[in-house]
Amino acid sequence: MINLCVLPSTASCRKAHRWLLEHRIPFHERNMNAQPLTETEIKHLLQYTYNGIDDLISTKSNAYHQLSKTTPIEDMPLAKLFGY
Repeated sequence: MINLCVLPSTASCRKAHRWLLEHRIPFHERNMNAQPLTETEIKHLLQYTYNGIDDLISTKSNAYHQLSKTTPIEDMPLAKLFGY
């Protein structure tokens, strides 16, 4: 089963949702506004990335712009990304 993590306000999330429905691919949808990823889940995802946190945070997102105001993401310790 595919886990689709979405921000409902984004066009790309709506497009992915629609594509999975059209192709009758079963999936579980998770609204990231209502249920954000936990620290454990982020660490798990990081194991599968090539570029680390850069593969998980969209440079177009508000979260990215808020975090990177003080320190570039690539120079930021994970503890700061997790909010402590």
